[in-house]
Amino acid sequence: QIGLQLVYLLPLAFILIQPAQGIDLGRYADTAFAPALTILSSTLAGSLIWITVSAEDAPDLIAAAPVSRRLVDRAKLVAAVGPVLALMAIPVALLLLRSPVAGAWAAVGCVAAGTSAGLIGVWRKNPGSRKAFMGHRRQPSLAAGLGQMVVSMGWASAAGLGAYGLPWLAIIPAILAASVLAALQRPPPALP
Repeated sequence: QIGLQLVYLLPLAFILIQPAQGIDLGRYADTAFAPALTILSSTLAGSLIWITVSAEDAPDLIAAAPVSRRLVDRAKLVAAVGPVLALMAIPVALLLLRSPVAGAWAAVGCVAAGTSAGLIGVWRKNPGSRKAFMGHRRQPSLAAGLGQMVVSMGWASAAGLGAYGLPWLAIIPAILAASVLAALQRPPPALP
């Protein structure tokens, strides 16, 4: 599944590297890359965070480790989101060269969407055994799945509107995405 998502990145990279010759796609053709890269970073981060959460062989061993649960979750988040941001740096840099405004909005969208997908995966984790991990991808709860979709679309809309030249209008989907993300955060467990 992750390999397929990376294959989706190749046509975007080829278009960014090789400008269309003899074809005028319009003044705002590069603005379409900002939301596309934002959604791609969200789906990649969501898949990688699922792997880091679900591939835990010994959750009891990790729970007994002399580190806080918060530090473990932060390490999982960095392990999932870091490679996505490193991978997205290439097409975002190419987009920055072609259209600095669209590239800047794409960078903001990729960071926000990738981090949001990682946070949702950590907050709404559903670890399983290695056997269940290999057989099929476990579906998240309905709230987490819909929430991640709304957050991803919100960041993509904000990046697209900002790249198109409507930064004040981009605030609306960004606020919606941040609000849904905040609503998906689980409260910390009560101490006995």
